[in-house]
Amino acid sequence: MWTWLSLMSMASFCKAGIDPIYARITGFEVISADSAGCLLCGRLADKWGRTRVISGSLFLSGICAAGIGLLFSSPLLLTVVALSWGLAVVADGAQFSAAMT
Repeated sequence: MWTWLSLMSMASFCKAGIDPIYARITGFEVISADSAGCLLCGRLADKWGRTRVISGSLFLSGICAAGIGLLFSSPLLLTVVALSWGLAVVADGAQFSAAMT
């Protein structure tokens, strides 16, 4: 996800005639959202339970993965979905590690 998202954002922004610097900023924001997702989902897991949080993050991540390609022609929506995906995609990793131990 992190590997191709910057390239996809760059192509989407350029096709729309938007300065490519914003695509680079989007890539940075999505990677930054990962840390916020870990923190948020870790706290929610303690409150609501790991199973619920993992299920929710996997569901959100799957929806974003399935739909993000359809948003190529809309850089704003692409960015919103990418940020949501950034929050969800790593949230399950810490939960799985904690559940395994």
